Parts: sequence; structure tokens; C-alpha cells
Amino acid sequence: MRQQTAALLFVAATMFLSIGCAGDGPKGLPHGAVVVAEGSGPLVFTAPDKGALYVRDSRADKTLLQSPVDKGQRIEVDPIGNRVTLDGRQLNTTAPLDPKVSYQIYMKLAEQREYHPMMNP
Repeated sequence: MRQQTAALLFVAATMFLSIGCAGDGPKGLPHGAVVVAEGSGPLVFTAPDKGALYVRDSRADKTLLQSPVDKGQRIEVDPIGNRVTLDGRQLNTTAPLDPKVSYQIYMKLAEQREYHPMMNP
């Protein structure tokens, strides 16, 4: 009986944790990262503050690039030229860019702390 109860509690806890994390946003991004630019053409974004930038391929549902950023730095995503630059310096992506794909730039501010209900009740 104790083994059945323990197994049931384990399954319930696993389901609770997976459901609780399901709405945190796209896979591979930290909680709190928000879309700041989106589209298939050239994308440009200037960081309002220090943080991290993420470039995602929406079709493949994967993050192609992650980079720290300081206030005022400008990121450009140019699918036609197959390049991503930060203040004119080319950054490496994990896959080539495709002009037919829609890309997203996400940003997470450095001052924004992670929230987790078990850590911050």
C-alpha cells in the first residue's frame, strides 16, 4: 500500500510540475523573455537596458542565437544576407537563416529575476 501511495504521489507531482512549466513560453527560452521583434524581413532592435537577446526560428521552434546585450546595443537579423549583427559585429548562429522563415527576437532584462513558486512562495 505504501509503494502504491508513493508511486501515486510521484506521478501527481510530475504531472503538476510539467503542467506548471508548460505555459512558460517557447522551448529553450528563460521565463520572462518577451518578443521584441518578429517577421521574415530584416529585423532591427535596440536594447532598452542590459539583458540577454535570443533569436528564434519560429518554423523550427528553436533558438539560433543567444547573446548578452548592454543598454543601447542594436541587433540586426538579416535573413536575406544570412547574418545577425550586434552593433555591426557579426554573431554566429546555430543554423543558416532562410528568407522564407519568420524569425523572432526575444529579450530578457538582466534585472528581471526568475520566478519559481517552489523557490519564491
